[in-house]
Amino acid sequence: MIIESLALALAAPQPTHSFDHRGYTYSYVETTDEKGRTVYTGTREDGVAFEFTLLDNGVVTGKVGSRSVRFRAPHD
Repeated sequence: MIIESLALALAAPQPTHSFDHRGYTYSYVETTDEKGRTVYTGTREDGVAFEFTLLDNGVVTGKVGSRSVRFRAPHD
């Protein structure tokens, strides 16, 4: 019973977030990697996959489709 409950909890969908940029809507989940960095993984509304990693210095690196990207994270 405990193992089944744990399996269900691990399989539960993570909350999805979204943002708009240059006419596209991006949907993503937020996780933490083994180094404690925030990772955003998702898809653009046209199906293009992306993954961004927020580095300690406030720079974001990653890929949108096969294109590498790097930019400074926006401040609130």
